[in-house]
Amino acid sequence: THAAMPTVKDASDEIKDAAVAQVRAELGEWLHPRWNTKYNILRWVQDHDYNVEETIDILRKHLKYRRERFLDEDMRGLQRSIVCEDCHPLTVVGSNRREKGDRLLIFEQPGKVDIDGLMKSVQPTQFLHHMFRGVEMGMRHLNAMEEERGEQCYFHYIFDMEGLKMDPSYLKIATGPFRVSWELVGFQYREFIDKFIVLNAPTFLHLFIAALYPFVPAKYRCEFDRRVVICGKNYKEYLLSIADPECLPEKYGGTMPDVDVVRSPCPVPKSYYWKPPPGYPKPEQLHRLTIPPGKFRNFDFFVEPWTTITFFTTNDSDVQLWLFYAKERKDLNIEGVAEQVLPTATLTGVPAMDLFDYVAERGGYYQVRMKNHSTWFKNAHPRLRMYDQNKEEIHILDKDEIKWIKQSWDIPTDIRLEDWAKDNPNNPLNKNAKKDAMSRENMSNQG
Repeated sequence: THAAMPTVKDASDEIKDAAVAQVRAELGEWLHPRWNTKYNILRWVQDHDYNVEETIDILRKHLKYRRERFLDEDMRGLQRSIVCEDCHPLTVVGSNRREKGDRLLIFEQPGKVDIDGLMKSVQPTQFLHHMFRGVEMGMRHLNAMEEERGEQCYFHYIFDMEGLKMDPSYLKIATGPFRVSWELVGFQYREFIDKFIVLNAPTFLHLFIAALYPFVPAKYRCEFDRRVVICGKNYKEYLLSIADPECLPEKYGGTMPDVDVVRSPCPVPKSYYWKPPPGYPKPEQLHRLTIPPGKFRNFDFFVEPWTTITFFTTNDSDVQLWLFYAKERKDLNIEGVAEQVLPTATLTGVPAMDLFDYVAERGGYYQVRMKNHSTWFKNAHPRLRMYDQNKEEIHILDKDEIKWIKQSWDIPTDIRLEDWAKDNPNNPLNKNAKKDAMSRENMSNQG
């Protein structure tokens, strides 16, 4: 992913300060007081090798996402999942040193996670938002450490693989849903991880590494061995070399009571296995697309400004998805004119139907592009249907003329939508916009 140390390590303080000042001058209206720190901005500048113009363009999309999801407030714009919170917990332990530590310790115990049960229970966007919430909590700790030290700090992300047993299905999961989630985490968060540290590594770990390595961006492959530390039986000795005993749980060689800091995963009860909740469409009520191996399929639609586009999707195999915008429909297929407004996403073939949304601040034409990149010989058949915040279907233009879309005429009723747009004070659909804006401004002033 994008998570790594700065690529321009030796930049002077003057260069760093000038770059941060330029970004602040351009994006000031987007910067929430909680997030607006020198080092948060610097991470994005570093990731783009101090190309400030490029940084501003990409960072604006992230700041838009932060505003829509209320990440600098209570994160209520992120979907929640009891399954993820109980069965795939992340443990933010804290600083690696008693005084002025420069690394934040985060533990995950994938070896104890009921991976099969998790994949049968959770929606992809719920899992992604669960990861975002964990990183956000970690970043708040990290920002506090940076304020104390007056310098940039990083994560030590520690995977305890104890209990992991070989299962051929894990390889598909590791290169599918888990990889996709980390890719999107890498898009929204830059330059925040120093090392991934693996404890109790199983003998077959090399299979996972070999499968994941091709997905590591080229700029980080040369440092892959330094970024990923695989510890042997003496892992406690290694952890004590990078952290004080008072900053580590007892089970990892420290003195912190495990019961206070270590959250172990719970098994996934079968009652948690996913089934359509009330108000969701049935899979057969979604429009069925056919995409041959290695081929793209595009379709267009039109929305008014400040429309929340809600996507219901399900698919039998992994497909890639892009979302583009243009003011005029004729420009959607012109490279350099059409703007990509969502990061490239992979819709993974899991049992649960997914629900995700995008707030279209600009009215105009949008295009969904999908590619079947995962099958060699058979067609992919993703299903999709889109709604706005008023529960009205957003219609695909010329859908009746497109041969590879099998339209469902069965119209779902009582659709339940995760509608974030009406909470946005800039949204004219929100009748309490002024009141909410004043309330949010007061919250911002209080930090």
